[in-house]
Amino acid sequence: MPLYDFDSFFIIGNDIRQSFLADILLQHGHTVYIYDGFEPLLKPPSITSYYPNSTNSSRKTPIPASLKQGCATCKYLVLPTVISPDIYNQLDIARYINNQHFIIAGSLPTQWKNFCLAEKIQLFEYGKQKTFLKQNGILTSEGLLSILISTLPFTLFHCSVLLLGYGNCGKEIASMLQTFHCNITVVENNHTCFHEAIENGLTCISSFHDFLDFSSTPIIINTIPQHLFSFSQIQKLTNYNWIFDIASYPYGFSKEQLHDNGIYYFLESSIPSRFSPMSCSQLIHSIIETHILK
Repeated sequence: MPLYDFDSFFIIGNDIRQSFLADILLQHGHTVYIYDGFEPLLKPPSITSYYPNSTNSSRKTPIPASLKQGCATCKYLVLPTVISPDIYNQLDIARYINNQHFIIAGSLPTQWKNFCLAEKIQLFEYGKQKTFLKQNGILTSEGLLSILISTLPFTLFHCSVLLLGYGNCGKEIASMLQTFHCNITVVENNHTCFHEAIENGLTCISSFHDFLDFSSTPIIINTIPQHLFSFSQIQKLTNYNWIFDIASYPYGFSKEQLHDNGIYYFLESSIPSRFSPMSCSQLIHSIIETHILK
């Protein structure tokens, strides 16, 4: 059995939040190895671009490592912030992991959870912590506001909005939109969330099948990672509708189907990584400190 450095972290992935997390861990005295050997869909900016006044020679930097080397050296393995099926298929590290490791991730596919359970590997999903869910929702709503203002050719003030989902992100988005006195209709079939939306002064329906006013509702915001609109319902949409899909994979709509119908569609996943990567990484580190390194 290899002798691990129990104070070292192996960070896997090229998400800019991973880079900031590596930087924070380094500043707290940990040794950090990093692997970013993925073909990114969108190349994130270098972390040095966020420190324009720093001298590179004075900053500690993570140690590049292969999957094999990193797993053989470190106890703590920090997996990519978001693991899509493509990333899961690329991330062939099962042969390097054993029950001496501690896996840290935002959330994991069922395959990974089953693997960890079978191999008796410790696993921590920070994305399921209440603190993370709340703060991530706030960061998401802030970023979405920037997207809406920079994209829409009309004001948000008193605008009608159809909001799909009233979970952690949906609640913060609704709260943000209420400051613009938007006319918000929430689609939510969870009993608790449904009544919470009503208590917060929102119009709430349990199914978008009950919503008929697409012609006077220019903005549709989806937070649910599931294709909910049928082909016939998409036919009711027009180029008057602007759809902002912030859900994770598999998202809420078929991009091709919407574009074929001339509908404005913007896939805006992982908003915190684009607008507040440092804050998101500080949040992740705080949770790691509280729940793992305490």
